[in-house]
Amino acid sequence: MVIKTGGRSFRSQWFKLFDWLEYCPEKNVAFCYPCRIFGNNETKEIAFSVTGYSNWKKALANNKGFYKHQSSSSHRICITKLVDKQKRVETTTEISTLLNENVLEKHRYYVKSIFEIIIFLVVNELPLRGDFDLEMHEDKGLFQSLFRYTLKKDTKLAECAKLIPQNATYLSPFIQNETINIMHNAVQNSVVEDLKNADVPWYTIMEDGTKDNNNRENIAIAIRYVKNGKPIESLLAIKNATNLNAAYFVQMTLDLLKSLNINTDYMLSQCYDGASVMSGTKGGVQALMQKKLNRTIPYVHCYNHQLHLVIVKAVSEVTEIGHFFDQCRLIHKVFNTFKINTLYEGNNTVRLLEQRWSSHLKICEIIYNNYDDMINCLKKVHGKSFDGNEVAQCAGLSLTMKKKTFRFALCLMLKCLRYIKPADKILQSRETGLTLAIPIIHSVINSLKQSRNEEVFNAILKDCENLLPETETESPKRKRKTTIKLNEYILSESSELYQQRKAFKATYEMIAAVEVFGCSSAVCESTFSCLNRVDNPQRQSMSHNRLSNLTLLAFESKRTENLNMDLLLTNFNKQNNRKLKLY
Repeated sequence: MVIKTGGRSFRSQWFKLFDWLEYCPEKNVAFCYPCRIFGNNETKEIAFSVTGYSNWKKALANNKGFYKHQSSSSHRICITKLVDKQKRVETTTEISTLLNENVLEKHRYYVKSIFEIIIFLVVNELPLRGDFDLEMHEDKGLFQSLFRYTLKKDTKLAECAKLIPQNATYLSPFIQNETINIMHNAVQNSVVEDLKNADVPWYTIMEDGTKDNNNRENIAIAIRYVKNGKPIESLLAIKNATNLNAAYFVQMTLDLLKSLNINTDYMLSQCYDGASVMSGTKGGVQALMQKKLNRTIPYVHCYNHQLHLVIVKAVSEVTEIGHFFDQCRLIHKVFNTFKINTLYEGNNTVRLLEQRWSSHLKICEIIYNNYDDMINCLKKVHGKSFDGNEVAQCAGLSLTMKKKTFRFALCLMLKCLRYIKPADKILQSRETGLTLAIPIIHSVINSLKQSRNEEVFNAILKDCENLLPETETESPKRKRKTTIKLNEYILSESSELYQQRKAFKATYEMIAAVEVFGCSSAVCESTFSCLNRVDNPQRQSMSHNRLSNLTLLAFESKRTENLNMDLLLTNFNKQNNRKLKLY
């Protein structure tokens, strides 16, 4: 191809010399393809990128024309860009994709950091929000404060935060609630997944109720199953009961199990307290549940509740013991007053709780171990610093505590309640089932029966007589250590038994099914302790849905801490139309 212009022309052989060259026959001008496509307006040569080059006479001259352009820095930069472009085309990776993936990764890191802050706060039962400072225009909540602190410590997060648009910072209370709800669902799914992978498909349902500070009825629903040879009790949900009849409770429980895809055919037993609405043989929850599912589902009256009822009943039947605990309440009241407490050098007393018999043992131990300090303190209550009522009350209390009837009741209840303490501790364990609870209770009963003899009575009487002149405090027992050899033996034996599970599959499944039977709803009561810590006086404006979500996340703290961040991120991204692109 030769086109003549004034005796000079463009030659097709030049394409072999310069692979970047391109020619426009219509305008009879040459261009540089890389410079025309990738050239920068400030550095590119106009002749080779915009208007076209046509000085054929000097096209191949040294330091002029094509050679001069080829050696220019702007041309080399454009060539590099062209080569890079060709490589991306070959690997089907565009520059927009590379840049976009880098930005998306930073977006994901930013949102994951928010998740981690929320998890830290909810696991430690801390509030996320606080007061808004009008002068500083700043949120004083722990979530915002911890996020700002993390920005200072995490340079990568600070870099990512710079790319986040102000309308998608995801720091608002609405996003917090949404994230907490996603985490709550993830923890529930974790429990359900554990149940599906359990050693046997059977489970026990456990329920108990309490009122929060806003007078709302909270029903804790928990589940017990066996996995890897160990019984596990996990919280499923905390529901707000708007009705307190048995039919409502049954329907609420079945609706929850259905929503979580838990098969009710494998409900092996029920464990509730002894309230008539739960334990009624005709109209109670346990009876209606069996009627609804059309099969027998054994009901277990919570052993902890039974133990408490037995102790309360026994105490109320003996007038002298009832009077003794009334006097213990007075002791707590007196020694908790400011004036007397400043004179008292012993351990602080505890309040007697009707629903917690363990407080009865605690107050007995405190009075027994600090008897001398209490008597000496009461003697000091006189003079102008105290009014007549205080002096008279302390004098009467001192006289009462010195009486033999008080001292004998103290030593007697201390011995009896100490018999029961190990049983109570074992029954509150999440791993304790009927197979262990029944022999423990029988053991306590036998111990109490065996103590009904003159020898034990004389020992209590002697302890009572020794109490007045000098406090008989028990020396702390040395903690028994298990020998290393015994530990090794237990390890090897359990390992061998674990291997036998496959060999005796049917036998093991039968044993595991027995372990599914629960003996206590203590897991629900533990939930209420967690709920009360979350629902403190400064947080009573929160909705019940948020309260129940926070309580479950805090109570199932190990599951919350081990949540899969990528899965959380995926679920978070599915909610609504996110302004911040994550994938």
